Amino acid sequence: MTHSIKTLADSKIELTVELGKVELQDYSHETEKHLANTVRLNGFRPGKASREAIRQQVGEQAIREQALALAIQASLLEVIKKEKPEIIRQEKIKVEENTADKLIYRVVFSVFPEIILGPYIGLAVTKNAVNLAAGEVQAALEDLRRMKIVDQKVPELDGAFAKSFGAFNSL
Repeated sequence: MTHSIKTLADSKIELTVELGKVELQDYSHETEKHLANTVRLNGFRPGKASREAIRQQVGEQAIREQALALAIQASLLEVIKKEKPEIIRQEKIKVEENTADKLIYRVVFSVFPEIILGPYIGLAVTKNAVNLAAGEVQAALEDLRRMKIVDQKVPELDGAFAKSFGAFNSL
């Protein structure tokens, strides 16, 4: 099996996979074994039917179609495991050549785009000053105090009260 990857526009890639005669025969034999275990033929125990009997029952075309599907699925999975593209979804698949000696197909995938960061070193963050009117802090503290009522008891405004709201040491 050989394969190649081509980068396309709009965050897409195209995988081209080519399988040879020996690999195609292996997928055909694997399909026949699978069918022998699943197809019920009169006069044969499950899994014991001959290739010829299965070909007569299922048909040559059905075996070829299943072998093609198995070859594409298995080889594509192998290429994806090897290359590890960051696939979002499969766009399309096209069989270019399908003979007894060779299978060539192309698959287009959408992939995550490459993100290029701009200059970020040396950026400064400025802190804006917060201006509060007189009494706003005290009013906010009173509101928080009323929300903490336990058994109709209003807590005292002290360090323990401040710590109950998080990592605060004092009011």
